[in-house]
Amino acid sequence: IAGDGNAVNRDVWRGLRVSDSTPLDDALMLAPIRISKQARPGQEPFDVLNVEAIPKDSQTTATIHLDEYLLGPLPQRERGLNYAAKADALRGFAAACRERGAALIDAELAYYRERNDRPLLQRFYQDLQGQAHALPETSFMLQLGWGTGWHSKTFDDRLSENAPLFAEIVDAYRLQPQRKQPFAEGDLFPATRKLVLEGMQSAAPLGWVRVDVNEVVR
Repeated sequence: IAGDGNAVNRDVWRGLRVSDSTPLDDALMLAPIRISKQARPGQEPFDVLNVEAIPKDSQTTATIHLDEYLLGPLPQRERGLNYAAKADALRGFAAACRERGAALIDAELAYYRERNDRPLLQRFYQDLQGQAHALPETSFMLQLGWGTGWHSKTFDDRLSENAPLFAEIVDAYRLQPQRKQPFAEGDLFPATRKLVLEGMQSAAPLGWVRVDVNEVVR
């Protein structure tokens, strides 16, 4: 019931609880990051900054808990909420994450193939796409954290599929604040990528993780 101040308390996704992860065995690293402002193929003005990052191949563990009491029949009768009928959505969260992760990988691979001047990035996403397709059903790839961009944090395809409306959204909410001209259909969005440097080459994006879900019965 959106807008009444209690929507978050009535959302079935409150039944999915993700804990903090265990501490990392390895220390953080200092990674050079390029803020690519490429507007057209072959053009790349950029800024570089150093950020703290989790090293590649790091592993950690977190607990995902499903509130079976909340999803059972009693809360539905007592509170008039239809949680039980929506429980499959929560229990199928891994499948939803697999679908979302695969869509992000495909979109970024298409982006770099179109430009064809970033062989390392294109190869990264080709390899990641192969790994994602080979994962078991209880595992998935997701892009998390700082520097992963607008696509990884929003309902990007739901917003951008209506091109005229999306152009209005970009301007109304100043999603490209440095832009001098109104956003038009077909314009590049987002206009930047944050990329890890190897030497002076953009070699990899930030934030891609593999999640393996193992059921623990208590």
